Amino acid sequence: MIDDQYIIDIFDNFISSIDQPSIDGINSYIVSLEAAKEVKVALSGLGGDEIFSGYPHFKTINKYSNKKNDFIYFFAKKLYQNRYTQKYNFVGVDEERCLEEIRTINNNAENFLLNNFSIEHYPLSPYLSSLQRISKLEIDRYMLNTLLRDNDVMSMAHSLEVRPVLLDHKLVELAFSLDDRFKLQNGILKSVFVDSMKDLIPVDVWKRKKTGFEMPYAIWMNGILNSYFKTVVNNKSALMIFSLDYLLALKKRVATRKLKINDWGVFIFLCWLDKFSIEISS
Repeated sequence: MIDDQYIIDIFDNFISSIDQPSIDGINSYIVSLEAAKEVKVALSGLGGDEIFSGYPHFKTINKYSNKKNDFIYFFAKKLYQNRYTQKYNFVGVDEERCLEEIRTINNNAENFLLNNFSIEHYPLSPYLSSLQRISKLEIDRYMLNTLLRDNDVMSMAHSLEVRPVLLDHKLVELAFSLDDRFKLQNGILKSVFVDSMKDLIPVDVWKRKKTGFEMPYAIWMNGILNSYFKTVVNNKSALMIFSLDYLLALKKRVATRKLKINDWGVFIFLCWLDKFSIEISS
């Protein structure tokens, strides 16, 4: 059980353990901390969702990306924006842009950072299917530089060796060679992987709804970690990184304890700058 005292006890060590900011790193830190109390080597299922189409957006992007952007979809996107109609934003949009929308924390960089940054990507092969394209993007831009890195750094912080067995190159090659219909059968995510395990795993496990491994970031920032946020948001570096309008709005959310989950990345970044005494110059 993770209570307030638990977070207070580990947070400083967590920040000290990362050599670059990581939004999800604390998840891996906590799991590694607890696992290391019992074992020295652990197996990880990391990669299963990426190579076998396990995330819900595989199904959504695959379904809507290639649809024609007619009047009905245009109307739904413009006038009825909510969590149920968000999928219509993918209509007529290629997989790369769809994933950028999903994986980007703040899509209004011009109102967020003082300087704009551009990232150059290599083009995807035109011979890849829709699900293969999504897999390739998830592997290259999310799994490699975030998930694998977090797992490695956070586990090593506790002298725990984690082996991502599903990323054996032979299995990855097999997964990419499969036709899309084997990965999304009857609406079931990573269906070929589920089928291969049905005789080993209880029905209530493989049939249950996909659940993200999320921590209550907003509750922590508005509660036990709020005083820490008040300190780091007033550091000089924050002024050098963020636009004034954004920074004033952020400070107001901190003071009124109305921070939301998307503020967590900024919080970790500022904590990291503070911990390692990193100064940003103009």
